[in-house]
Amino acid sequence: MGLFGRKKREEPMELPAELPPLSLLDQPQFLIEPPKSPPPVIKREPEKPTVAPLFVKMDRYRQILTTIGNLKTSLMIVKNSLGTLKQIEKVRDDTFNIVSDVIEKMDDKLIDLDNNLLRPAGFHESGEGSPEQQDIRSIEATVADLQGQIEQLKSEVGKMI
Repeated sequence: MGLFGRKKREEPMELPAELPPLSLLDQPQFLIEPPKSPPPVIKREPEKPTVAPLFVKMDRYRQILTTIGNLKTSLMIVKNSLGTLKQIEKVRDDTFNIVSDVIEKMDDKLIDLDNNLLRPAGFHESGEGSPEQQDIRSIEATVADLQGQIEQLKSEVGKMI
């Protein structure tokens, strides 16, 4: 037996399935015979060690340390990148808000300038009117034309029925 070998386990002895009644045991001529067939032997798989190996090759250990170091470095790079992206998003949002405010102010100033400088009080437009009014008139004419065509189609359908 080696110093570091495993100790063998002792198997518990199995009792027979049926025991004789106690009244028969009191009689001196009764003899208990062992069972004729041997009990089935259960084969057990050897247990796998649950602990880490005691020795590791130095080159494998260095490789593991290098891999862990690379993972730490990569994780730090990703964390820094995410922080930088958050800062960029914040600056972008702030810039977008500033530009929106400037555009609104410019729009208000242009409307004010248009009302005060280009069309002073007492100025009335002559002729056909502004381009917006012309667009409204053309749309109204198109709608009226479409309504006339719808009425004509209704009368034709009524004649067919």
